[in-house]
Amino acid sequence: MCGLVGIVGEGVSLDDARRMLALVRHRGPDDEGVYQADRACLGHVRLAIVDPSPAGAQPMTTPDGRYCLVYNGELYNHGDFRLDLTQRGVTFRGHSDTETLLWLLVHYGESILPRLNGIFAFALLDTWSGRLLLARDHLGVKPLYYTQTARGRLLFASEIKALFATGEVEPRANVDDLAELFMFHFIAGARTAFAAVDELKPGHALTYAHGVMTLRRFWSPIPAEHHTGAGLDESLDRLLAAGVQRQLMADVPIGIMSSGGVDSGVVTALAHGERSGFCFRDPQYGYDEFEQARQLSEAFGVSVEEVRIDPADMPDLLMKLTWHHDEPIPRPHHLAAFAISRQARAQGLKVLVSGEGGDEIFGGYARYVDIAADMDRSGDSTALVFGHNRVAVPRLARFWSRTHFANDYRFLCARETEGFDHINRQLFVDQQTFLQHFLQRADRMGMAAGVEIRVPLLDIDVVEHVNGLPGRCKIADGRTKLCLKAAMRGTLPQAVLDRPKQAFELPMSPLLCAGPVAGLVNDLLLAHPRCGALFDEVEIHRLVHDFRQGDSELWKMVWLLLTTEIWMRTFNVSA
Repeated sequence: MCGLVGIVGEGVSLDDARRMLALVRHRGPDDEGVYQADRACLGHVRLAIVDPSPAGAQPMTTPDGRYCLVYNGELYNHGDFRLDLTQRGVTFRGHSDTETLLWLLVHYGESILPRLNGIFAFALLDTWSGRLLLARDHLGVKPLYYTQTARGRLLFASEIKALFATGEVEPRANVDDLAELFMFHFIAGARTAFAAVDELKPGHALTYAHGVMTLRRFWSPIPAEHHTGAGLDESLDRLLAAGVQRQLMADVPIGIMSSGGVDSGVVTALAHGERSGFCFRDPQYGYDEFEQARQLSEAFGVSVEEVRIDPADMPDLLMKLTWHHDEPIPRPHHLAAFAISRQARAQGLKVLVSGEGGDEIFGGYARYVDIAADMDRSGDSTALVFGHNRVAVPRLARFWSRTHFANDYRFLCARETEGFDHINRQLFVDQQTFLQHFLQRADRMGMAAGVEIRVPLLDIDVVEHVNGLPGRCKIADGRTKLCLKAAMRGTLPQAVLDRPKQAFELPMSPLLCAGPVAGLVNDLLLAHPRCGALFDEVEIHRLVHDFRQGDSELWKMVWLLLTTEIWMRTFNVSA
């Protein structure tokens, strides 16, 4: 895990690049470097995980100086390409995946992207032609943001805040998509909470040459054809084991984000050994999987530490983590993810593996059953876009009149799934929308503590196999994750496979009513808030009052209003 920045255009300077780099330095505390060419400058900070020697340092250039690469991520199958590259005349200086990726791009160009198995965001500069290539991994585990400035320059970075460092881009709110933010807790697709900043979408590449930008998609989660499902247990079993083992690639120790659930259990079982696990617990407010996580983990040689957050620390955490997250923190569980990462780092770990993504790949949400049944009865496919989130519209309308959607990305994702069964349609949409904010959480909250969070259940070989299965192999008769549970039967205890899903959540409703977080609501949201430039301030007061008088369903709106207020103050966001 690392951080990268870059500028392409007239008048580039190392000073600008260093200012940008300073804002992502927490992503790579082990080393940093900058590279300047004609009309381009690249910067990189490094969290050394694979080949921590100087041979893996970045920016990395070819011996002739033509190509320069800055790269964030891990290329798990890079060893598979090394013999071929050696036969093509490449002499490797070290064993880093960065060097493998550089030479793959030199010899194969963009055509190699679908064949990469890993998590990545990178920039490759051809200094002879001036052509820049940006690319982001298949599912968007690694982030990459960009903007074009009034001066005609392209700026890009691993985190949004770095794009404001040169003073060319104003941190202005994207008011067109606020309705989506409050309905879904995040904005899907290329748009962000900032009007002038875009995110490179997962599975996409961007080329920029002589002021002309071209975007293309190199991968989609939607399969060309379905398997029958025959023999799926055995083949999925092998793919899962191989995927987890691939993602243990590191020259440093690796820990586990532990829980008592199936997804975490799969990763724990297949990454077994003398490792440390970390499990968040908050028994006071009803979230506690520690005992289940401990029993499961110890069976596979993993010792688990409990992680807690003192409510008194939450206001300061919210301020700190909003700066790291760059956008309004959508859910309280971001704080829990950070607390786990911070404790792991304090134990000397730089890498954690997580069960993230299992629900969106294997079908883990009960709502998939409900929405599929609704679509069968009504034929209304808009449920693919809105799910159960329509309930947020009247709540949002209390303080914000613009409840319409300006962003058609979710509708485009839904249309792409036509012809598939109702279960798979939901999964394919979620993989391009809902999953993204969980991956953003893992990246930002891990990096805030200097920890890389890996997601073995999103190994691309696993994803492509499971996406090719009919929906009935994943959900049937109200039962979820059928193929995953079948593949793990005999490896995981039956009690774990049968255990009802418990969401990874930090219960916040009582804390918004009383205590330090409630005090933050009073001090920021109810006292001439900056977000009053966007929303009806009187109605904000009424909504908070109604929530505290017992309408507990409003807690998510209160939370989002609070985190939007903190965001606007943190980045001096204008309306």
